[in-house]
This record gives sequence, C-alpha cells and structure tokens, in this order.
Amino acid sequence: MKKELYIPLIILALTLVFGAICLMVFLSDGNAYWIKKKLKIGALLLTFNGIVYGTNAQGVSCYLAPAPMPNHSLYGITFGASRINHQNTEINSEDKTVKANLYDATGTGYFIGLSYEYEIGNPYESLSSIICNVQYDNKPGKVNRYNISQTLNPIEEETIGFSKIKIDYSFSFITTEIFYKQNFFRRVPIGIIVGPYFSIPVKLNANETLYNRVNNIDSIKIAPEEKIIYNDEIKNAKAIDIGFIAGIQYEVIVGRDFKIIPSVIYKHSLTGIQYKSDWKITSMDFGISIRYRF
Repeated sequence: MKKELYIPLIILALTLVFGAICLMVFLSDGNAYWIKKKLKIGALLLTFNGIVYGTNAQGVSCYLAPAPMPNHSLYGITFGASRINHQNTEINSEDKTVKANLYDATGTGYFIGLSYEYEIGNPYESLSSIICNVQYDNKPGKVNRYNISQTLNPIEEETIGFSKIKIDYSFSFITTEIFYKQNFFRRVPIGIIVGPYFSIPVKLNANETLYNRVNNIDSIKIAPEEKIIYNDEIKNAKAIDIGFIAGIQYEVIVGRDFKIIPSVIYKHSLTGIQYKSDWKITSMDFGISIRYRF
C-alpha cells in the first residue's frame, strides 16, 4: 500500500470510533468516562487532520492532492462591422413591379453576439480550437439604376429625360458560425479560421423609389418627381442561408485566462437567400471577440 494512503485510512478509522463514542455519550446521559474518551479521540482526530491539510516547515505535505483539471472553455462576446456585396442578383417577387438586377449592390452593416471557444489539448499550450459564435447580423444593400433618354416633343423641342431608381434593402439574420482555428507559431498567436455558417432571416425588406427629372433644351428645369414603387417584405425568401467562412485572427492574451481577438473574416453564401433567383451575399467582417476562462 502506498504510504500516502496510511494517514487517510487512520483518519477514517478514528472518525468511526469517534462517532461510536459520541453515541455512547448520548446513551449514557453524559457519563464522565465516555466524555473523556470522546475528548481524547477528538484531539487525535484533529492532529491527523492537521497533518493532512497542513504543511511542514519545508512546505511539503504527506497528502498528495490531485492537480486541478484545466478548463478548456472560454466564453465571451463578439462584435464588429461588415462590408457587404450582393452578387449578380436578380430579385424576383410575386409583385410584378419588383424585378431588378442588383449587380454589385453594396452596403455597410454590423454584427453582435455571443462567442464560445473550446481549446484542444492543454489549454495553456493549445494551438487549435473549435469556436462557435451566435450573433445578430445586419446586412443592408443599396443600389441605384439610371436611365437617360433624348426625345423631340410635338413642337420639335428637344428634351432630355433622366430617371433614377434607388433601391434600399434591409436585411437581418440570426447567424451561427462554427469554425476551426489553427495557430502556426507558439510565440506569435496569429491563426487562420475556417468553417461553415448558418443564417436564419429575421427581416428582409425592400424599398424601391423612382426619381424622374426632365430638362428641355434651353435648360429650364422641371421639378423632379419622386415616387415609391415598392416598400414591403421580399418574397420567396429561403428559410436558411448556408455559406462558408475563411479568415485570419490575432490573439492579444491578457494573463492566462483572458483574450482579446481582432479578426478579418470573408463570408460567402452557398445556397442564396431567395428561391428562383441567384441572390447571394458576401461580406468582409472586421470584428473583435473578447473571451474569458471562468
């Protein structure tokens, strides 16, 4: 038997004896004989407990306590800004008035949410992790379409017609990102992150406004006309958008349990966000995650 087990077994035996003597003190209505035995066994029990939990002058205990298990998990928040592009898209709607090409429609949005990281291997030496973010994504889009025409009116006066259709799109999603992080250098905490994302639309809204303006040949201007063509939810939206993530991050480690992580991430839609169209969103996300090991 290992020597470090002797004292715990002695303490167990003394505890059982002490309990039996306490019972005898109770049954004998406080007999002096049993009270003396109780005090002696109690003192002996305290002595051995002091040996186990205390230390000697050299700071060494005869009891080997198990080392605490390292915590692999870090929790925190993530937030940042997005530069968004709506790629080669033709929006289709049940309303025939809304059918527009959105080539290179762009916007600037933001995201904010919760972040979780599980470090693989020894937490204090790990170079790889599994990271999960659940966040609110705001991804708007904006595009202008122009048309210029030149005509002659019935009295042979030349006119130049100018029209612009301004389309504003409001998008918001609840997005789950799951990616793998790999650092390549132990002393320089720069890593790559790759993985999928899943976005559920919360709001998809379109506002299409027509601006008309006509100038005659002698530059007398007629007041422009503004007309809202469409302002409603986008039809035929998919229930979920699936895409992939690829990016780079840098870990600013504050102590052993606190990280501040700036990152640049490219996100690309694979499935699109609307049936019967090729509407896909890409974005470049500039974010910061703050995580802490509790």
